[in-house]
Amino acid sequence: MLESPHNYLPRVTVIVPCFNYGHLLVETLRNVQEQTFQQWECIVVDDGSTDNTASVAQEIVQRDNRFRYIYQANAGLSAARNSGIRESHGTFIQLLDADDLLEKEKLKTQIAIFETHPETDIVYSDFRYFNTANPTMRRFSMQGEDLPSMLRIDPKDQQALKSSLIMINLCVVNAPMIRKEVFNRIGEFNTQLHAVEDWEFWCRCAYQGIHFRYDNSPETLALVRLHDGSMSRSQKRMYEAAAIARVTLAHLIEQDALLLNKEELKELNKKELTFLYKSLFEIYKKEKNKPNALKHLKAFGNISNETRFVIKERLRLFMGGI
Repeated sequence: MLESPHNYLPRVTVIVPCFNYGHLLVETLRNVQEQTFQQWECIVVDDGSTDNTASVAQEIVQRDNRFRYIYQANAGLSAARNSGIRESHGTFIQLLDADDLLEKEKLKTQIAIFETHPETDIVYSDFRYFNTANPTMRRFSMQGEDLPSMLRIDPKDQQALKSSLIMINLCVVNAPMIRKEVFNRIGEFNTQLHAVEDWEFWCRCAYQGIHFRYDNSPETLALVRLHDGSMSRSQKRMYEAAAIARVTLAHLIEQDALLLNKEELKELNKKELTFLYKSLFEIYKKEKNKPNALKHLKAFGNISNETRFVIKERLRLFMGGI
């Protein structure tokens, strides 16, 4: 077992939620060990796995006591991350899904950024895709042109971040390093969301005064694995989660007294929410799920001007149209 220093206090806690990714977990945890910054702890949160996740994690824990293993009944990715955050001892949090990796200088470089810019709450890097067959691959996209797609916001322009987040996610979840106190101020990941939970969290941070800084260092990339087992979500699941998140975002926009373009952002968010409710109505209508079709038709009617459409579709539903 690797001996830790007396009264060892990690500066960074790496949190690795894992659900049935035991076959990839060794590579991910070795990647943590290979970081040039070594004053870390790593918490593996087993979210009710039925594969060999427990044995893989416990074997590494026995050899290196900077690792800890926590088991919980399956509760989802957000709940697993939250469990790790609650158990963490580090000043900073680095999230790392069990199938992904980090470039070796990420922890060291981003700790230095926090020290140089103490006003910063979240430092986020760029990311690249790789796959299991080609671990040295570094691509912006696996479809279409290989071009950058991530937000790169000037740290002096947090207003631009708020505006951009209306339409696009900030980054992949393993790109940021986050001061632990951010979770005390903003709260945890929303366990109601089974998709877009990271985007919703970045929105809450941006609209409640958390200071972001983009790190363009090539040696700090977040690496996202593309493989057959990658998490895929149905359109319905994505739309359901996005609708919940956009209701939260509407409240954040309304409460932000510093927004210069509040009305514009309110309208953009409303437009997206209207699209989601109407799309979900159509999905549930096609599935012949009358209660959920009615629920989303009502929500659509409450924020849209399409009264005739709503009345017509309600009549169809009540007259056995599905």
